[in-house]
Amino acid sequence: MIRATTSDVFSVSAGLVNADNTMETGATVNYTIRVASDDSEQVASTGMTESAVVSGLYYVNLTIATAGDYRAYISSAGFPSVTEDIEITPAISDIATLSTDVKRLLGLTHENVYIDTTVYDAQGNLTSGRLRTYSVAGSVGTDSDVLATYTITAVTAGAINQFTNFKVVKQ
Repeated sequence: MIRATTSDVFSVSAGLVNADNTMETGATVNYTIRVASDDSEQVASTGMTESAVVSGLYYVNLTIATAGDYRAYISSAGFPSVTEDIEITPAISDIATLSTDVKRLLGLTHENVYIDTTVYDAQGNLTSGRLRTYSVAGSVGTDSDVLATYTITAVTAGAINQFTNFKVVKQ
């Protein structure tokens, strides 16, 4: 299994070993990359390059721009065909994106969370409020180190602890 991201250059390689355990040099080795789910062609059949360092080792360097599962089909006359699975995952474009996602996850796991400005109905059900997440535990409940602020809105059915809906929206 080859694993890469949409921004990575990765290699598909194959070694051709003869019956006498010597490496086959100077061969024509072809490959095709296909989408695993429907076998449609992603990269047309073309030749691989023989390594200048290891005789009989053939390779190609690729980049696939769309995340998904693929298969490399490698063939050379007189040798069994080889199939290699390829998994391409989305690339994280930058540290800022990753940082934002991690901060959001911290809030979703209720780490360093504070709920205030609450409003209740006559039965004592929460109908609205503000939820804030913090980067520092010691700042919880203050205006410092706030990662995100959310508005809570709830509609009750008129009885105690019976919500018809409950919504938490990032401001």
